[in-house]
Amino acid sequence: MSKIVTNEFFKSLKKYDDGKLNHDFSDKEVITPEERFEFLTHYADFMEKTYDLPEVPKKVFSEEQAKEELEALLKDESTPYVSKRILFKDLKASTLEKEDTLGWQLYTRYSEIKDDAVIFHRHHYAPSPAALYNIKAEGKVREFTFKVYIDSEYTSFISKVISSTTARTIEFRNGILDIIKLHFYPNGEFFACLGDKNEYILDNQLICNYEYNKWQTVKIVFNEEDFTVSLNETEKTFPYSNNLNPDTLFVGSGMFHIGEWHFKPVSLKTDKEEVVDFFEESEQAKAKEESLGTVNLPFRIGGFKNRDKYLILTKEFFAPDSKKAVLDLDSLDPHGTVYVNGKEVIKTDGFERQTLDIAPYLNKNDNNEIKIIVDPRAPETLFNWHRQTDTYNGWFCERVSLTFINECEVKDILVRTNKVCDKVSFAVSASLDAKKAEIRLKKIYPTEQDEFSLGVFDVKNGELSESFERELDAWTPDTPNLYAVRVIALDENGKELDDDVIETGFRTIEQKNGDVVLNGEPIVLSGALLMQFLPPHDDTPTTHICPRDEQLWQQERLVRKMGGNTLRLHMLGYGSNDVRYARYADRIGLMLIWITRYIDSAEQMAFGGKWPALDGYIRQISQRRNHPSIIIWEGSNEYHPNLEDINNIYTKFVPAVKEADPTRLICPISHLYYAGDLYPYPGCGYYNDDGDKDHDGNAIVAPKEWCDEKVVRSSHTYDILLGYGTGWKTLREQNWSIQDGMFYSKKHAYLVTEYAIIGRQNPNTPECKEYFNDKSYEVGDENVLGFRFKTEDWRQSQAYQALAAKAATQILNLKGADGMLWCCLMSGANNGSYLKPPIDCYGYPKYAFYTLKESFLKKQVISKSVDVLKGSSFSLEPVVVGLKEGEKVAVTAEVLNENGEAVTSKKYNDVVGNSDKTVELEKFDVNLNSDGYFSVRYT
Repeated sequence: MSKIVTNEFFKSLKKYDDGKLNHDFSDKEVITPEERFEFLTHYADFMEKTYDLPEVPKKVFSEEQAKEELEALLKDESTPYVSKRILFKDLKASTLEKEDTLGWQLYTRYSEIKDDAVIFHRHHYAPSPAALYNIKAEGKVREFTFKVYIDSEYTSFISKVISSTTARTIEFRNGILDIIKLHFYPNGEFFACLGDKNEYILDNQLICNYEYNKWQTVKIVFNEEDFTVSLNETEKTFPYSNNLNPDTLFVGSGMFHIGEWHFKPVSLKTDKEEVVDFFEESEQAKAKEESLGTVNLPFRIGGFKNRDKYLILTKEFFAPDSKKAVLDLDSLDPHGTVYVNGKEVIKTDGFERQTLDIAPYLNKNDNNEIKIIVDPRAPETLFNWHRQTDTYNGWFCERVSLTFINECEVKDILVRTNKVCDKVSFAVSASLDAKKAEIRLKKIYPTEQDEFSLGVFDVKNGELSESFERELDAWTPDTPNLYAVRVIALDENGKELDDDVIETGFRTIEQKNGDVVLNGEPIVLSGALLMQFLPPHDDTPTTHICPRDEQLWQQERLVRKMGGNTLRLHMLGYGSNDVRYARYADRIGLMLIWITRYIDSAEQMAFGGKWPALDGYIRQISQRRNHPSIIIWEGSNEYHPNLEDINNIYTKFVPAVKEADPTRLICPISHLYYAGDLYPYPGCGYYNDDGDKDHDGNAIVAPKEWCDEKVVRSSHTYDILLGYGTGWKTLREQNWSIQDGMFYSKKHAYLVTEYAIIGRQNPNTPECKEYFNDKSYEVGDENVLGFRFKTEDWRQSQAYQALAAKAATQILNLKGADGMLWCCLMSGANNGSYLKPPIDCYGYPKYAFYTLKESFLKKQVISKSVDVLKGSSFSLEPVVVGLKEGEKVAVTAEVLNENGEAVTSKKYNDVVGNSDKTVELEKFDVNLNSDGYFSVRYT
């Protein structure tokens, strides 16, 4: 075994020897703000020296590097050789302005103008219907009156803490800037959502209750400095988010649309005129297409500059004579239309994958043209807590292919690994209309080998299903071995008719004795989650939902560079089912927690217990089942349900996902807002790990799905891991009653899937000279230190983030966490002002990148104490993490002065791993002769 080195940093003072001071780094009675700032200055110096950080910042892994690697890595893709497949590349791209309807832009086909109202019809799937009206009236807007009708299907008495993603929204804007935002919530309450103090965490102020199933009138008066809203004889006045004259009215239905509702504008008064007719035929000049040149898929446009423009993609191709020609579109998002040789063949009403035999539309043995039109997305922000100002998040076309079938289509190839030991036990299944089929196997990555046959087999009732046991190279994060599995349809004489091929890796993922187990070996998940908003800043609305190839590869490489092995997909408001995340992760050895494009849709069950998106979610995970990198299917991010909602989600989500894929772990909700002693939100509930007690300790029986063998526990414990400005005492005490039950459970693994502390961005990078936003809403978290950092104090700020990251992850390692994922990997949210990521929005590492990299080591030595203030005499208690049972190491513990010179040390020989995750070593007494700054180095 090579040497593994970990470092810790502390300040020693004789005054701490008297036993009266508690050594708490956050306690002003123990250390003054000035001393704390000095400590962080010394720690910044230590970080730069220990980790050899360059004076001029250098990106960890750039987009340019990513592009070079991708060109070499993905130049060859496994494709059929009997059948013929075209992967559409080099398409001509253009945009075309979308015509309005009676003066309105209507989004999705479920928005309609009828009887002087905009009707948002029932459509329980994303994307939701919405509408936008451009205000053409001259003068300053003074008053607006509208009527609204909301049917009672929208009713849900969910927790008082209501996510704005479900709201019916009325917004006045100037360009992309909010002026007034009003929300109708499903519990019958009507809110004004104010961004005057914080545009990222809106201040929701209750106006009054509204009624269902009847028309109600709302009046807004635009005063000089504020606005007044009245409904149902209630009138309240609020500050503007921006005191501008509105030019746009937006009406939205939220993240998922429940029931039907109607919006009827009545009167818009300015200081010059009054508008009462809002549905006039508009005179529009015939729009012209604007060329974008030649592009490759996936390709997207977005942002305010492209508002309400279609994305048009065209390609000429040659079609041979074939029985079938199967067009496969991974996604037109939010929806779109496809034409072949001028004839409409597909018109979607959502983003799901589409497949269709287009042979009847083709000119055989001749040239053909495909034309793809993607509709623009509504300018709606579904995640106000991490929004960009530009609300026009991108619309795009993902991968498109066309497969020419001679006689028999081979489809739905699925490879399932049953066991990885000396040999790999696995099964191959497929659907095909043939009597016989051959299954062939070929290693394709990281080395390529010759294809070989696993045999010829009978096909029964159109289904092929065979099991095998062979000596093959397993897939792990350290050895990401991949194979191509080909199924060839044969006639009775053995003639090859058609074929298809998939790429996969052989691995198992399960939980045993409370651990996550990969290929029979316990593993700790470490890494981060993606929130997106990738640079440059002007492109973040589009890269948020559909990044460029090199950006996506860069993100995954950054996780590995940071020492992580796991990435949690968490594209706010949208999720993703983009195959590139899985295909790249398969090759880089990165495990994925996958949420699909139906992110958070499980929360719909609060509305009558139904989950309309169930079938869509299952279809999406079924498309990705062959990727070994995906280890957990996740349903919803953070949710605040009661026990009835939990029951609904678990009893519907777990069996449906298990039936579609019984081989992976399941996390229905990544974080419940645990009531009581962690996040005391009223109305929330939860069960203990065993499912025999509720949040109040009452005896109860949870549904069996709560305790299913595939379900893992997960939480976001910022508040007890120094996040949100909490202090060292809270970190040390870990005072959350339910936590130990999850940590030490022998039935379920426990993952901390979000924790983080803020650190300021270096303002001196070249990119920051072009765009830098230091107006973060998070800086209040620094109050725990007794001061706030200035922009020029970025070194000390990053030092605190690194120090806190080290201590928080230290606690997780000591507790034996099965997963620890930082929130999030790379900055860019909140217009580039989000401070928690260890990598800034341009790809430069903060100091925490290096302490996390060290803390994510599989094997390491850490101290049992997380105190960074010590007396002159104390004891070190080293703990070895990550040793396998029977594994033997030698450990050296050293205390170094600021010059890097050892002042004392101790050697531990023949340290042997046991069945626990940690091995505690004998105490090491330390006596220091002088006050000062020191470090501990464990080897």
